[in-house]
Amino acid sequence: MKDQIAVVGNIATDPTSSTLPSGTAALSFRLATNHRRFDREKDAYVEEAANFYSVSAYRSLAANGALSLAKGMRVVVFGRLRVRSWENDRGKGTGIEIIADAIGIDLQFATASVSRNSFAGSDSRGQRDTRDDGAADEASSDAAWEVVTVPEGEPAATPF
Repeated sequence: MKDQIAVVGNIATDPTSSTLPSGTAALSFRLATNHRRFDREKDAYVEEAANFYSVSAYRSLAANGALSLAKGMRVVVFGRLRVRSWENDRGKGTGIEIIADAIGIDLQFATASVSRNSFAGSDSRGQRDTRDDGAADEASSDAAWEVVTVPEGEPAATPF
């Protein structure tokens, strides 16, 4: 069984895109979540410690993300959770990674305009998207979408 997680946060690093030796598109970035609570004694909101996650995306999600995502954007990430222990010359630690199945713009803080991609759910080599277990990606429809943010105060163009 795979652990599923949905996290809302800000992209903390510039997304890095690459191509794996197999030819599969890959994208990675760090996601920061922070929480505020109201402190009645101070009569103000207080920031609590932030959590950081490494996010990895593959295939068409990586290709679309490379075109659409930037540092500072508020996003919703849904995917599979991986917790790994690590050790190096500086010490030991635990890393938390999300293998993204979906990434979206948080529309509470931005507007977006959506347009279809011409490669319709294929990876950078024209191969059909598949999950890690080899099953066909049922989330891919006949049309893939690219999300483009529109600066606040500007009207969003209707793509249809």
